[in-house]
Amino acid sequence: MRLVTSIMSLHKLLEEDKNKIIKLFSNEYPYRMETYTFHYDESKYYEFDIDLFDVEFKKETIYQDINRLISLYEKIIVSFPFALDFIVGNDDTTSAVMDYENNWEDVGNAGLFVTNRKIQNLKPYYSSNVCNAYVNFRYVSFGCIY
Repeated sequence: MRLVTSIMSLHKLLEEDKNKIIKLFSNEYPYRMETYTFHYDESKYYEFDIDLFDVEFKKETIYQDINRLISLYEKIIVSFPFALDFIVGNDDTTSAVMDYENNWEDVGNAGLFVTNRKIQNLKPYYSSNVCNAYVNFRYVSFGCIY
């Protein structure tokens, strides 16, 4: 599976910021990785994508796999003085990113959404003093068959 993490920010990430994030990812997931940066003229947010290849989640361990991702994102969040939101899915996050761009509380298409904010009308899967994580298997299977 191709695991896609779209990191959204109101601040443009510098190369050193991206390298810090890549290093944290590489330490946790030693997989082939590709990165992309997006910012369109009409966009309010900066997007930094990290695609990991050949990641395998299993139905029996999906929650441990999700928790491992959340732990990584928490490490990244505390490394920056500004807010970062994480939109995560298998193969593609385009529709979830578009929904987020229109309304940053519309996270229904994301398989995993991690933020330091509370999303109204949604119960977090995980909550700490660093972040809240919302899981949705309705549109994203993370490569597992349900």
